[in-house]
Amino acid sequence: MIANAGLALTVIVAMAGVDKRLRSDKTLLIVGIVALTIGIVGFLVRSESTEMARGNAADFLFGPFIYVLSYGLLRKLYKSIYNVEPTFVWLSGYDADDLREVNFLDKVVYILPLLLGMVLPFIGKVFE
Repeated sequence: MIANAGLALTVIVAMAGVDKRLRSDKTLLIVGIVALTIGIVGFLVRSESTEMARGNAADFLFGPFIYVLSYGLLRKLYKSIYNVEPTFVWLSGYDADDLREVNFLDKVVYILPLLLGMVLPFIGKVFE
């Protein structure tokens, strides 16, 4: 149940990013603080009762923070290279809102943080 909540929150934050709601530094900071708080709660509830065969279910509550942190860093990198906000449109190579092509780094900015937020909690057991 805890793992599912962590994964769901990670996907919700990722969808907010795809919907262009994380383009403001202020919004990203607020979401980051909330995600960090959720991650700390996950650390506090981490116990033997939340153990899984491969890691701890409470570790998944760090997924949203991992997403926000990696998205924020990649967004800053993208903006320093292209001087525009990254964009992502499902199954399309053109963003009609921003009136520009979607390039490879646009896709990396959105997909890599989602993968990190969902996969890193799985490998937590490897490092223990």
